[in-house]
Amino acid sequence: MFLPRATNRSVASREREPRSAPVSKLIDRESLRALVADRTLVLFLVGASAIQASHAVYYAFSAVHWMKLGIGSDVVGILWSLGVVAEILLFAVSGRAVRMFGATGLLAVGAIAGMVRWGVMAFDPTGLGLVALQILHAATFGATHLAAMSIISERVPEARSGLAQALFATFTSGVAMAGGLYAAGVLYGWVGATSYWAMSGLAAIGLLAAALSRWRDRR
Repeated sequence: MFLPRATNRSVASREREPRSAPVSKLIDRESLRALVADRTLVLFLVGASAIQASHAVYYAFSAVHWMKLGIGSDVVGILWSLGVVAEILLFAVSGRAVRMFGATGLLAVGAIAGMVRWGVMAFDPTGLGLVALQILHAATFGATHLAAMSIISERVPEARSGLAQALFATFTSGVAMAGGLYAAGVLYGWVGATSYWAMSGLAAIGLLAAALSRWRDRR
């Protein structure tokens, strides 16, 4: 059985089209090895991932938990908005923040804010205390993100910056957050708001990473 000429031409043209290279071949392995060999960069990856993963209980259960405490859904929406606004305001002055604290300082700020924020959240605060904790989102999320972008700018050549940012995004928003959300579901089911203590512990890992990075720089 013969195919019509038009179909034959279509098949022939598809055969001439270059095939996409496998994903493994699109990654520059030498660049990847160079990034992983930078121990300070790896410390930042671990620290930033831990701090971002410490938001897991907040992201998954804060709204539900606040409504269980009698806080109205409209107030819950306002509280979440406060966190977003605070984060945006920090990004608006990001250049000044980086100059003032540096990458390591920003990572430490994010970690300390996370330890305080989640530690206090375990006690079910309400009113102005909860408002203040929401404003700390600028530090727990925003400062940590700025720290990661700043260290990439300082230590990674421009040709490899895209790969470095992809690694940070993969581990902070992907691997670490997925693990954090799974743990949050298990812990919140067991102990409720007390699960925030585990999130405070994750933030402490970020502080340790910042301290080790500062120590390496001084050496």
